[in-house]
Amino acid sequence: MIAVSGQKQADLADVQVQQAACFLIVELLHSMLSRVRPGFPKDWVATHRVAIPTPGAPPFRLGSGQSRHLKPPSCGLEGRLNQLLQQVLGELNLPQTQDLLPGVGHSDQCMCVLGSPLPYLSMLLDAGQRSPGDALLCLSPSWLSRSASSSLMVHKAVTFDLGGRTFLSSFDPPRKVTYFLSCDPYLNEEVTHETDCPIGSSGSLVVLRHSGARFVDQASVSKPVYLSLDSTEEVWAWVVQLLPCLLPGEAVLLEAFCPPLKHQAHVEVRTWEEYTDGKPQIPDLSFRLCAIVTRSPQNTPLLYKLVCRVGASHAPLSHHQSLCQSLETTLKECGFTDPAFAVSLRGLATKTALDCLRLIMQTESNMSSQKRGGVSAQTDMIGVDLLFTFDGATIKPVVLGFHPSLCLHYSQPDQEQEIKSSDGEMEACRGTLLLTPLIRSQHYLMRGKTVLVIGAGGYSKKFIWEVANHYQLKILLVDCDPNHFASKMVDHFFAVPDLADHLQDDQHCMHICDWLTSSDLHPDGCVCFWDDCVILTSQICDKLGLRGALPEAVAIAKEKSRTHLHLLSLVKATGVQTASVALPSGQTDSQVGVKDRNKGGMSGLQDETLRALAEFGAGNFLNGCTDTIETSCTHFSFVDSVRLPANSSSPSTDDSFHPRVPLLSPSPSSYAVPCLHVESALDLKKAAERGLGHPGAAQNRTVGFPAVMKLEYGAGAVGVRKVNSLAQSLAHFERIVGDLKEETDYPGIGLGWGNAMTLMEYIGGTEHDVDIIIFSGQLEGAFVSDNGPTRPPTFTETAAQMPTGLAADKRGQLIMAAYHACLGCGLRDGVYNVELKMTELGPRLIEINARMGGFYLRDWILQLYGVDMLLAAFMVACGVRPRLPSATDLPAGGHFAGVMCVVSQHLQALRTTSRLTYLRSLHQEGAIFLNEFAAADELIAGEYEEPFCNVAMRDTCGERARQRLLSLCQALGLHCPPHYDLKFFLSHFS
Repeated sequence: MIAVSGQKQADLADVQVQQAACFLIVELLHSMLSRVRPGFPKDWVATHRVAIPTPGAPPFRLGSGQSRHLKPPSCGLEGRLNQLLQQVLGELNLPQTQDLLPGVGHSDQCMCVLGSPLPYLSMLLDAGQRSPGDALLCLSPSWLSRSASSSLMVHKAVTFDLGGRTFLSSFDPPRKVTYFLSCDPYLNEEVTHETDCPIGSSGSLVVLRHSGARFVDQASVSKPVYLSLDSTEEVWAWVVQLLPCLLPGEAVLLEAFCPPLKHQAHVEVRTWEEYTDGKPQIPDLSFRLCAIVTRSPQNTPLLYKLVCRVGASHAPLSHHQSLCQSLETTLKECGFTDPAFAVSLRGLATKTALDCLRLIMQTESNMSSQKRGGVSAQTDMIGVDLLFTFDGATIKPVVLGFHPSLCLHYSQPDQEQEIKSSDGEMEACRGTLLLTPLIRSQHYLMRGKTVLVIGAGGYSKKFIWEVANHYQLKILLVDCDPNHFASKMVDHFFAVPDLADHLQDDQHCMHICDWLTSSDLHPDGCVCFWDDCVILTSQICDKLGLRGALPEAVAIAKEKSRTHLHLLSLVKATGVQTASVALPSGQTDSQVGVKDRNKGGMSGLQDETLRALAEFGAGNFLNGCTDTIETSCTHFSFVDSVRLPANSSSPSTDDSFHPRVPLLSPSPSSYAVPCLHVESALDLKKAAERGLGHPGAAQNRTVGFPAVMKLEYGAGAVGVRKVNSLAQSLAHFERIVGDLKEETDYPGIGLGWGNAMTLMEYIGGTEHDVDIIIFSGQLEGAFVSDNGPTRPPTFTETAAQMPTGLAADKRGQLIMAAYHACLGCGLRDGVYNVELKMTELGPRLIEINARMGGFYLRDWILQLYGVDMLLAAFMVACGVRPRLPSATDLPAGGHFAGVMCVVSQHLQALRTTSRLTYLRSLHQEGAIFLNEFAAADELIAGEYEEPFCNVAMRDTCGERARQRLLSLCQALGLHCPPHYDLKFFLSHFS
């Protein structure tokens, strides 16, 4: 395969000097071309000129002890590499490397580069910014060792930190490498052989090609010779003379010269002096493109960067002889002013570069692990040099070579011009440099972890056990059904028959912990993907000392009305203030007291300054307080403990439960709406006496009409109705408590917690889901999707799209609202699904699901962003921080648009034109994306229903995805106007 680094580079633009000529190339084929299948297009392969001795000169040979990889002397090499690092840091106006003070901790993640600091400096700086201290540069193989278990260990390295700071660090015990790259001058070192960590390239796959002026100087031979196509005898003579110089596995490659695309004729603008002095010397310009292509975690090529280098045609043009600029600017300079032409050419260059990595991945897939360089070795990024040539009729791209190290080396942050194309298809190809290294590193860290999962869930959760096996996780599963299909798909299974009886959650917690002890099982984490079991899971985590949300926080999120009432009671962290909210009869008001941190009576400007400084921990220093940043932002003292359902005991509140109110953003109370917890019709009638539904109710924090009535602990929008009066509220309440009394009436929607309801004020606007990753109170990832209009009178989801069609600032508001709402409830560790609406006044909260988002969300996020929310949930539970290149702005690799199928409207189609077997075949072919939520034998219509499945379409353009989806659904019989009008549902997206 083509190496990521370590190649001697050629001045490839020399080919632009002589037209109608050809040149000879020595191609070292020891690791790739000998294995290429017949018909491989060799004009795609990176090729470099090799200097050919002049006639009469002795042939250039390499002795048996010589290497074509010309290494500098080993003596002092470590010191020279360090000098090189300090020099390049100075060029970027970054501080020099310092010794790391003892006692500084680090995470388990460790991305390591062995070799020169230049090739991967961009990646190291980016990684240091996103994951401080986890990007390491080793300047000598002696800084590494290989353990008995084949792990690669780091004893000493330069670590990259925030702001471009670097530290020379020693590790005792050594750090375990979780992602590895090597480059010149330490390619293919013995210490890196047969390691089990992920490798982004492999020294054994390097194809070395020495050419250009530097190689000529080292070889002490003459300049390259260009030969005319008209003289075949001369060409043959040169080939014959070169053949004795070849080593085993080498060959001579003869290539025709490809003339580069010339600039357009344009009107010359000259001053009078230039006109009288004669025609000005306008250089004949030519340009080449450099594309950096990365491999996504789903093995899809993505374009990270595309830049141009411009120079005069009569001189060589290489990476180190010109600055980079955009293709659009280059085309304008060459006289191509049509924007459509620039878009077309950019698309052609992008497709060519992506095809190069696609071909490499295909070739790698046919190799054995030994030939590929190791079990975990693969090519994660390449640099593609190419130019355009014009044959009089069409413009064609010509690949000059693969140079990932040089493309990264000469595109440092201060030189780089970020090009953002407005074309949707180009946006869909955007990649990031760090995503795959981070994801592969995290996969490696999670291998062999043991995770306790509480609640197996239904058919829609089947993928969890398959994915866990793929990630090599050991799953300990607890469920109430001893015959659950998942019991055969996990490592250990423990049946608790009365698990659905949440009156006994305390006893369940003790029972499960005793089972772990007696079975000598020691989970690294505990997690839940089933709504019913989120509180029990938090209790187990608390008892076992595992990372997870505290029971108090989960209890607030589990009860919908309680979530809003709790957030409404939160105030800014200034002074002491309490808020009273209306609760059902027989219950006391919930009050939240806020400790006064402004000691000494500070007020006014001083007070505002301290509040701002507190976000960075400075307020504590000035006040002499020794609390941590996390606990000092907002300490809450609950007068009343959190309210669980009436049939459950309240866990005691301890000092570690600290919901947080942001200091530099609106209070989470601004996202909440008035709610009423309803356990009886009397609750509704008494609330009406206190102002329920009266004008101005919202100002008095009581619920006004229209309102939404839903099950307090429900899921899947079952039983949700819009009500416009007290009479409608009473009628709907009586119907629900009559039909849905206990878990067996409708398993899986939360009736095990009871059938109490909540009445919340109706919120207008567009509906959205925010799937969010929080670790130790920090936002690590957030993904926003749009929901279409619901079908009256129910609120069952009908259609969705991802990514959101909202403007970037509106998307950011939703993310911050979801994040701060979670922190306000005390949810500091976990993967959560937050449902909100975007109104004219900003985001408003619907509910927080204290577990990973369901339905299609996990699969869509994985396909579009390369992030597996399921793995993120496992990681957080095990205490592994799920770092991403960006928490809120990862580029999406396309667009999804999907529609829900419900049995009441699609029963006939699902039995004929849209049979599950047919939909599955379309999914396998890639024609659609199918998510099944129920088994085929559950095709039964009822008054209360959840979606049966989701049919989606993926495209590089959101509008085209929706159009294709609608056409397909019409053919499948899923478009059923006026009762289920998919055209209407999809028309709300932009």
